[in-house]
Parts: sequence; structure tokens; C-alpha cells
Amino acid sequence: MTTPDVPEERHFSLPDATRRIQAAYDALGIRYATSVIGQDPCAALTELHDADGTLLTGGWGKGAREAAVVGSLYEAMEHLLMDRHAAHDAQVRAVEDLIALLDPDLTRYLPGALLFDQIEETIATRRYTGLAGATDFHYPVALSAPTYADAPLPVDTFDYAPLRRYASNSGTAIGGSLEEALLHALNECAERDAISLFLLSHFFHAGNEALRVVSPAGLPADVADLYRQVSQCVDADICLLDISSTPGITSCLAVAHLCYDHARPYGAGASLNPAHAARRALHELLQSHLALASDATPVRAGRAASVHPAQLLQQWPRLQPSARMDIEDRLASQPIVAVRLEDRPAGPVASQIQQISQALQADGLVAGYNVIHTFDNGITLVNAVVPRFERFYLVTLGHVVVPGRRGGAPGASGER
Repeated sequence: MTTPDVPEERHFSLPDATRRIQAAYDALGIRYATSVIGQDPCAALTELHDADGTLLTGGWGKGAREAAVVGSLYEAMEHLLMDRHAAHDAQVRAVEDLIALLDPDLTRYLPGALLFDQIEETIATRRYTGLAGATDFHYPVALSAPTYADAPLPVDTFDYAPLRRYASNSGTAIGGSLEEALLHALNECAERDAISLFLLSHFFHAGNEALRVVSPAGLPADVADLYRQVSQCVDADICLLDISSTPGITSCLAVAHLCYDHARPYGAGASLNPAHAARRALHELLQSHLALASDATPVRAGRAASVHPAQLLQQWPRLQPSARMDIEDRLASQPIVAVRLEDRPAGPVASQIQQISQALQADGLVAGYNVIHTFDNGITLVNAVVPRFERFYLVTLGHVVVPGRRGGAPGASGER
């Protein structure tokens, strides 16, 4: 259970977490450098270099200074391991055999329906351990490890060009233990599904739906203070929304009321604790803005190559409103419901995993996980998958994606 020294949803104190991740870097012989942007709360960037000084990858953290630094160390390691172990545990099988193993609902809608276009090919899959008593299942590696398609296994003959539009490392998370990593991964899956369904409801389908707005008055005192701090840091009014899509799991979305000539930065978070979901969303919004202002080499390169996602979708006008995410227009045109988010800690990490798994099961969803890497001290990288969750949030990156069954695809019941 969380104590004053152990952050919420974690097993270890920040000093312990720091020592453990430093030991992991030492074991790999990787050098790192961390820089802090902003005051408190702030963002931190850790960049990893090999023995020759070549930049390998990096990771961001956010929050109070110590938490931001530790978070960036873990995220940088997460990105390094994802790149190095993209083909971990991959089993190549006939596409026809995979289709037979998958739930028909997964192959009736995109992206699963793309498998039928290459039914005579082979494809790499991973086996996922089912949660809440669910049967283990197989799932395409490339959907959870986007870089796998850059160097597929020799016996893998699948053309990943169509499928990689839906590829995402969402649900891949690192933690001080398997349970810590898995909780983070499951919350991230729920968060991305909630963003997807929000974009579909308000922009793709443009339905007449209310927005669930959370003002500082609807937050515990510490989160209300954070709300005001983030607003001051980004120098703009902000909007915090409750966009929850799975009963029992709160998901929040935070945006600043600013105009952009690039993809709109936002913050999102999901948690069994409603107030903690808001904290995560607000911290992530701050990180997004501070990262955009960073002078770090990868950030500068990204800004130089940046193209607004709506421009990438010029041939798909139906997708452009979702890519723009014009929440101001929806606030002006739709009913507003004021929401309060309570601070309700959900208990020990293992208990939270069980609660989330049961919440998903009650909503007709199956979740599973695959352990990608474990260090001797227990630090673990895991990938969690909820196959029926929506991936439409990728439209904000300029990807040409369409809704699946939960998102109201043609012919679907729209069940969530």
C-alpha cells in the first residue's frame, strides 16, 4: 500500500527506485545524462549514449523534481529495451492459423481484418498471459512493437505497411517489479482507449454528447493547486475533462487553450483513483509543453521535421477534425457537465491489477501481458494488450486509421 515515502501505484520509494535503475544501467554499460526543464512541477529528459558517445534514445519524466528525474531514467530504459527486444518471444506462424486463433470480432474489424489480405503469408506473434482467468492468447508483434516491422524475422513474410498505421507501443511499460510495470501498462491501455473513444464521439462521429468538465473546484486541494500551477506554467487557461470509457477506471484529458501550428499537445492519465488520473493528465500536459520548448537535439530535430497531422490527412477529410482536436469548438457547442473527482487510493499494486482486470472483464474485455525483459533486481519491462480496445488516438499523429467495433465502425453495434 502507498506510504508517504512510496509514490502512488509504485512499490519503491524514489531513492530506492533511483538506485535500482542505476544498477540496471550499470549492468548494460550505458551512460546517461539528465536535464531538468522548468521549476516545480517540471519535466526531465534523460538521454542515453553508448561508449562512443552516440545518442541511443531518451525518455521524459514529469512532476516534482525528484519524481521527474526518476521517471525519465525509467522511461529512457523502457525505450532502449523496446528497441533492443522488439522481436522478443516472437513466434512466426501462418496468417491463416493466427486468424483461426483470434476472436472473430478482432478479425471482422480493422486492424484485424487486414490479416485476410495476406492470408497466405506468415506473421510474427507473441503469446500473452490472460488476466482475470482469461485464456492465454496470441497477438501480432508488430501491433505492439512498431519497430519490429523495420527488421522482421527472416521467416516472417508479412507486408506490414498497412498494419503499421495501427502499430503503437501503448501498453508497454517499465517498473521496479512486474506488478508495478503491469499496473502502469494496463492504465496506459485504458487511457489510450478513452482518448480514442473521445475523439470518435466528439470529432469523427460528431455526436451530440456532453463534455464532462473538471474545474479546480471539483478537485482535491492538492490537485486543484497543480491545475493552477500547470495553467501558469503554460501561460494559458486549461481544460480538464473526464473521458472515462471503462467503468471503474477514470481517464482524464487535459489541454491548454492555445493555438498551434503543429500537433496539439495534451496530457492524459488513467487510474482507479479518480484524482490520480487528473494528476497524471495535468503533469503530462505540462511535460508536453516544456518538451516543445526544449533545446535538446532530438526535440529540435523533431520540431524541424514537424508537419501538422491534419496536413498529413488532406486526402481524408473525415479524419481531420479528430487530428485537430478542436475542443474549444465542442465546448462552445455541446452541453457541459461539471464533474468532481475524489482522491480515492485504490490499495496495493497487486490489488489494483486485479481490480482493473475485473473491471475490464465486466465490460466484456480480455486483457493479457507478455514480459519483455527482467533485470536481476526485478526491474521489468512488460507489454499489456486489450485486443478490443480502440487505436483511433493514432489519428493525432497523422495516421490513417478507422474505428473498430467499440468505436462505431460500420456494421458494428458500437458496444463498449
